[in-house]
Amino acid sequence: MTRIISRDWRIEFPVDVKALLFDEIDSTNTFLKEHADQNGEHLTIAVTKTQTAGRGRGDRTWISSEGNVFWSILLRPEKKWPSLSSLPQILALAVKRTLAEIVGSSERLKIKWPNDVILDEMKVSGMLLETCSRQASGDCHPIEWCVAGIGINVSQHPEGNMNYAATDLHACGVEGVTRDQVIQAMSKEIVGLIQLWSTEGFSCLKNEVESSLAFMGEKIDVAISTNRDLRRQGTLLK
Repeated sequence: MTRIISRDWRIEFPVDVKALLFDEIDSTNTFLKEHADQNGEHLTIAVTKTQTAGRGRGDRTWISSEGNVFWSILLRPEKKWPSLSSLPQILALAVKRTLAEIVGSSERLKIKWPNDVILDEMKVSGMLLETCSRQASGDCHPIEWCVAGIGINVSQHPEGNMNYAATDLHACGVEGVTRDQVIQAMSKEIVGLIQLWSTEGFSCLKNEVESSLAFMGEKIDVAISTNRDLRRQGTLLK
C-alpha cells in the first residue's frame, strides 16, 4: 500500500499532539489502527492530502480528492473517562464550532445525528469511529484504543448517488479558506473538547450538543446496521 510521508504542510498542532503528515495514504484510520497496535501514543493525529482507500460508516467509500480534509486521531481512554457513546457528539460539536468560526455563522451549521455536520442543510463533514476492546480489567478503561476519522469537504464534494445531499465550504461562499487552516483550527478545538469532556463528563456540553441537532422533534429514518436496507423510523428527542 502507498504511504508517502510529507514535510511541506503549514499547520501548527496543539502541544500535546504527535502529528504524522502524508502526501498520500490508503486511509488515515487504517494507518492509526495499525499504529495503535504498535503502541502508538495517545493524541496521535494523521492527516493526508489524498487517500486511496478512504472509508465511511458501513464500509462505504469516502471520496478523497486533494483539497479536502482527511484527518484521524488516536485516543487511549483512561479509566476515569466517560462512556465513549457520547464521544461522537463531542467530536461533531468540535467540527461544528470550527466551521462556525470559518463560515461566520453558527446558525447555518447543524449536527445530523449521530455525528455528521451539515451546512445549509447539506452534508459537509462525516465521521468514522473504530475501537478496540481490551480483556476485562478493573484497572483500565474497557476500550484499549479509539480511532476517530473526520472528513470535511473544503474545495469540492461528491455529487449524485448520495444518501444525503453534500456540499463544500467553497460552494457555500467560503472561498478563501484552505484545507490546512481548517485542520489547524479543528485540531485545536477537538483536543480541547476531548480534554474537557474526559475530565468533566458529557453533561457540561450536553445542552450545546442538543441545541445543535438538526431535525429535533421531527421524524427521522436511521440505519440500524451496516446493511443500509435495515432501517427504523422514529422521532428525534432530547
